[in-house]
Order: sequence, then C-alpha cells, then structure tokens
Amino acid sequence: MGEYFVYKTWLDTASNARFIDWLYGSYVYLKDGNVDTKKIYIENNSLQDPFYEQVLMPLVFEQSKKTKFVLPITPDKRKKPEKFFRVEATVEPLNRLGLLVFNIDEKDNPHMQRMEAQMLGISKSSKLMDGPDCVEGGVWILQNNYSDIGNHMKIFKRKPSPKRI
Repeated sequence: MGEYFVYKTWLDTASNARFIDWLYGSYVYLKDGNVDTKKIYIENNSLQDPFYEQVLMPLVFEQSKKTKFVLPITPDKRKKPEKFFRVEATVEPLNRLGLLVFNIDEKDNPHMQRMEAQMLGISKSSKLMDGPDCVEGGVWILQNNYSDIGNHMKIFKRKPSPKRI
C-alpha cells in the first residue's frame, strides 16, 4: 500500500453540463501535466444507468464536438455498500496513516476547501460526502485494477543471522 494523492478537485453543486465541463477540465489538467490518461471513471450503477445514458453521455458527445476529442469514459458499475461504510473502510485508514495526501498548492481553491470540510465532517449522519465518496472510488479503482505488486517487491534469499541457531 502506497500513498494516494489528490492533486486537484472540482467539488460543488452544479448542473450536468457544468459537471461535464469539469470532467473535460480534469482530463486537460492531467494531459497538461503529461499524465497519459487512459480512462475517466464515472459512477454508474444500475440505478444510475438511465441517467448516465440519457443525460450525461449526450452532454459528453456535445462537448466532444466543441473540443474535438471524446473523453475515454469508463462507467464504474460496481455494486457498492452504503457510502459512509465504504468511505470509512477505505479512505479513513489511509488518512489516519498519512497515506492520503492533498495538494497544498490547492489549499485556497474553494473546491479543495469543500473537500477538506467534507473529509473532516464524515459521519453516519453526514449529508455531504460526495468528495470523500469520489476519493474512495478512485482509491478502490487503483487498488483493484491497477496494482502491480511485482514492480514494487523484490524477492531475495535472506542471509542467515549469526545470532540464530
């Protein structure tokens, strides 16, 4: 398990069109930072699928005509437990152990300030956990789809200890 970095965030109440603008903005942000982005994930479980197909995807195609590129969107269709328990189980330990790192350069960005407030306010009764929920989704995707332990672990023969029998 390594560190997880939140470099930039877009977190606010917004229209669907604004949400799609932010998705394109995040993609461009990554490209400008020389990050080879293969996929952009959007939450899309069975309850959300009609909205995803009938509302969001037409907005993506409309935006693609303006920008001259289509986002590499992949729907996150996993069945998930309740939001609080997912966030508490996945994000809280990383945060407690100092493995969840937020970009200090973004501390004055209102979106990052909302993220901080939501992170600090997580509880069973919280109404606003969309930011931490998004972080949980990103961590889960990385841990379950992109972990390549073979590149991070070396196996070698241990030298015998002179203090052991």
